[in-house]
Amino acid sequence: MLSDNTKRIEWIDVAKALAIILVGIGHYNCPRGLQIWIYSFHMPLFFILSGVTLDIKKYKFVKFVKRKAKAFLVPWLMAVCVNVVFQSACRSIGISAVDDHIYMIPFKIIVNWRLTSRMFDPIYWFLPALFMTELALYWLYKVFDSNMKKGILIILLCAIGMSYQCFVNLRLPWEIDLLPVTCTFVSLGYASRNGINKIISKSVIIKIIVSIVLIFVGSILGFCNSMIIKKSIDIHSATYGILPLMVIAAFFISIGIIILCSFVHIKLVNYIGQNSLLFYLAQPILYKVTDILLVFVFDVIPFYTYQYGANYLCLIMLHVATNIAILIYVFIYKYVKKIVKKRMVIN
Repeated sequence: MLSDNTKRIEWIDVAKALAIILVGIGHYNCPRGLQIWIYSFHMPLFFILSGVTLDIKKYKFVKFVKRKAKAFLVPWLMAVCVNVVFQSACRSIGISAVDDHIYMIPFKIIVNWRLTSRMFDPIYWFLPALFMTELALYWLYKVFDSNMKKGILIILLCAIGMSYQCFVNLRLPWEIDLLPVTCTFVSLGYASRNGINKIISKSVIIKIIVSIVLIFVGSILGFCNSMIIKKSIDIHSATYGILPLMVIAAFFISIGIIILCSFVHIKLVNYIGQNSLLFYLAQPILYKVTDILLVFVFDVIPFYTYQYGANYLCLIMLHVATNIAILIYVFIYKYVKKIVKKRMVIN
């Protein structure tokens, strides 16, 4: 979803476009089987893609922090404020069950703690998680500075993640408790980028076979993991099941999807991927707006519940209409931003 890398790679943009759309589908009354499958890889895919584009050798630490803060924390800060104000306004007129108040904004931003209480838990957890992950890897890669050492690091991170899950399993501020797992996926992306490029350069038949096998095997492993723990895998809630199984399943599916994405050459899809950050930030608000409009027009469900049940037509309408609305918002946002930049240059 999120990279401040200015050099575009088409299959990365396509993969981010698919992943960000799946984020929306998975969060809003998704059929159970599809939700289990989506949750088994959609956020790991973003971390893997972030690893593919990660470049820590290019910058000194202070500049690295500034770039990552600008790329991740500034949008996160603005989005948290806007979302809390929006949810608070909706709640005041009786169309939201989210218990958000404007006075909570400083607590959410400073503490940033994924607790059951909304007081300290802002949405958009992925952005600070990725920020902390890349800062941690900046220093870890100073120690684990060869390919072999990076392989050892991945194994160590998995072991630390399993130990923390088994013996501690406490949520910490600023997604610190997620670091062993998020660092694992970013490291896998970093380590596999040359291999991905080699596979993508192969013949069409080889790419199709490899991608299908990886997605099939990864999906089976992901479903088995979810069946063992009887719930969906979810990095946000630190629900991993058997961690090595979760990592392998997510990695296989992600690489398989990335290979398939190399076949897609559609400008609209590329555009969505290039603006996946804006999609991510707009989803909580525009899904609610679209949901409210569907209630008014079709009287399909109670407000703010997203409980569409078996009414898949309305559920499809929700996703299609919301993504169209987000696209319109992105077009307008980028157009206004371009105009403002031009005027600033003139002045």
